[in-house]
Amino acid sequence: PEQVIELRTVGGGEEYAQDAETTQLKQILEEENQYLPKSKVIFLGYVVAFVLAGLVLRGSDKFQSILGIEYCSFAYWLAFLAILGGCYYFYTKGTEIVKEKNALKARHGYSQQEFNLNEENISKIRSLGAVAGVLGALLGIGGGMILGNPMLGMGIGPQSMTATCGLFVVLTSFVNLVQAFLYGGITGSEVIF
Repeated sequence: PEQVIELRTVGGGEEYAQDAETTQLKQILEEENQYLPKSKVIFLGYVVAFVLAGLVLRGSDKFQSILGIEYCSFAYWLAFLAILGGCYYFYTKGTEIVKEKNALKARHGYSQQEFNLNEENISKIRSLGAVAGVLGALLGIGGGMILGNPMLGMGIGPQSMTATCGLFVVLTSFVNLVQAFLYGGITGSEVIF
């Protein structure tokens, strides 16, 4: 017997197979209930790996570039801009993934939780992240001091806000440790002891 998949038209005339969407929605809802969602861990792993690879390929004054890029040369700064561009790509891709998942949930009648990742909140988070990054780099203060209260004001729960800030502390500390080790700022014995 031939299986018939019901198609429906949404918004701009796009057709979606009801069965495929239902399966995808089920996967999204199951992933949201996981302690460490696999797709998010993999995505963050790609981001960290990209940044570390960029640092190794770029090199520094104490660490020779694999590509032969001289420290502070034009190619060095192009590599620096490429790392920033790659980070922006990951930002836009992550935002796109979240928007697609929210749109799918909305089509099936699932209301947003206490926090809605809409365009306004995305803009706020982007601006706050930029301010936190600049102040953190210049003054050495933690981004959680800057991001914490506004995130609570947007409706993000205290546990989610703390976990988000803590995750980025771990990730940035790890990348900075590897960068300092590669660039000669610290030695292996200093890391161990």
